[in-house]
Amino acid sequence: MEKILLGKPVAELLDKKSKNAINDYIAKHNKQPLLTAITVGDNPASLLYVTRKQDKALELGVNFNWLKLSESSTSNEVKEAIEDSQIKSQGIIVQLPLPEHLDFEDIVNLLSIPLIAGPGAMATSLLLSKESYISVTDAVVSYLPILVVIFIAFIAMWLSSKLASRLGPTIITVVQKIFGLLLGALAIEFVIEGIRNSFNII
Repeated sequence: MEKILLGKPVAELLDKKSKNAINDYIAKHNKQPLLTAITVGDNPASLLYVTRKQDKALELGVNFNWLKLSESSTSNEVKEAIEDSQIKSQGIIVQLPLPEHLDFEDIVNLLSIPLIAGPGAMATSLLLSKESYISVTDAVVSYLPILVVIFIAFIAMWLSSKLASRLGPTIITVVQKIFGLLLGALAIEFVIEGIRNSFNII
């Protein structure tokens, strides 16, 4: 049976929840949150979308910073704008689409956990479970480091604003690259192990 979803009440409910969260943030930190949007070029649709995001942000009590970069901006220039904004912004939007000459993945990775993190974590779990099926004790010893890492990641995210201010964008980028490399190595080990098992290679 078909059911009509009325968009306006849902939007009003989401606005109310967002407003409450923003007010809680202001009460806790004694300042308004800052949302930074970055556009590259003059795509009419992108400019319209960001204008509407700006209107909604201001309506909800969020300061809005719009960085308008030229169409000819390089990947490094866009990344520098992101890194500079990460220090003072509570949220960053890089409006898509980006010009074709820019390195999309390299830019987006500055705003998120590397794409390899999910497969890398799964690869680690599968590799450890293969090696630790003998006893419960071995399994606990194998998975305990993963739980410790999860706890450390939680603490790091909880203190992310303070860490970002102290470390600076350059050190954060270096750490991100190092962990991306480690996760990539784990994923490669997983692939090699799969090939060995498939073809009975010692």
